[in-house]
Amino acid sequence: MGVITLVMIFCLEETKYTPPPLIGHAVPVSNDDGQLTTVSSTNKDQIDSTSIDASEIPLTQHRRLVDIDTTIPIKSYWKRHAFWSLEKQASTEHRSLWQHFYQPFQILFTFPAVMFAALQYGFAIAMLAILAVTQATLYPFPPYNFTPVGVGNMNLPPAIGAILGSLFGGPLVDYFILFVAKRRGGIYEPETRLWLFLVPGLAMVVGALMYGLTIAKV
Repeated sequence: MGVITLVMIFCLEETKYTPPPLIGHAVPVSNDDGQLTTVSSTNKDQIDSTSIDASEIPLTQHRRLVDIDTTIPIKSYWKRHAFWSLEKQASTEHRSLWQHFYQPFQILFTFPAVMFAALQYGFAIAMLAILAVTQATLYPFPPYNFTPVGVGNMNLPPAIGAILGSLFGGPLVDYFILFVAKRRGGIYEPETRLWLFLVPGLAMVVGALMYGLTIAKV
């Protein structure tokens, strides 16, 4: 943990992006011939919106509506690794420190998908805590009589499960959401990632019952 803390302090960059306000500024848009033009953001509603057929664009051709200015200098090392950022987006909205405390709970109860993911993640952390507590208090004594090495080896199954879970929650879920999006005609919804959460959720319940009922019968 000490090594990880040092790595985070000196190597983990601040990735917070503070977008500039668009009110009163020129917004670059793309016209029919692919050239970039600047249009005032106050009059941008007057521009005729044109639909682009994705099938007409070759896969090897990448279209960019806004050019990236590579002449902008990169921030210094200390600014990229700041402990906190005081920059805020220019806005008339009043933001208080208290707002950062209650907003996570507001989002939790506003969006069911967030509640579902938070509860399942919290249950997984609780399962790890249960294993850590019960292993040290039960297995060193009869009828198990595990040595400290044996108790430590009890963490190998969770490690294997974590590796398998990384493959399940990473490449397999990515393949699944692409499969669903193709069946929907190219429509992708972020909450599709939560569908496969039911599988590890059920597995955790079954595993908790097997573990708890086993040690309860001893």
